[in-house]
Amino acid sequence: MADKAAAVSTASTLVQNDPRDRGYKEAQLQFKVFAEGVGEDKYAHVIAKIRELNLSLDEQVVSYLGPFVRDDNQEEDPLFLELNIEDSKIQIVNPKRKNPLRIHLGDIKIEDGEERKL
Repeated sequence: MADKAAAVSTASTLVQNDPRDRGYKEAQLQFKVFAEGVGEDKYAHVIAKIRELNLSLDEQVVSYLGPFVRDDNQEEDPLFLELNIEDSKIQIVNPKRKNPLRIHLGDIKIEDGEERKL
């Protein structure tokens, strides 16, 4: 059974510009952090849930995002990351190309870390 020694949870609404209607739309973000396991098997469990996000990024910005989810200390301080994205659109703009890369996500779950029974 998991030891819930520390848990942090937050829910937020992100206001973002929607270029289609020249207005603003709200995206939902839920973020949770748990310390789970016991003894030598302790690990951090991070859950981020995002819904209705419309995001446009420059390709150069995307190239710098890798270190934010990279875990160089996995053996010493293991991390289990869950990222859930629903009903979202991501656009990556490359100034050398005529059209941006457009990603439409209905429901996707990304997990990084050793698979654990939760």
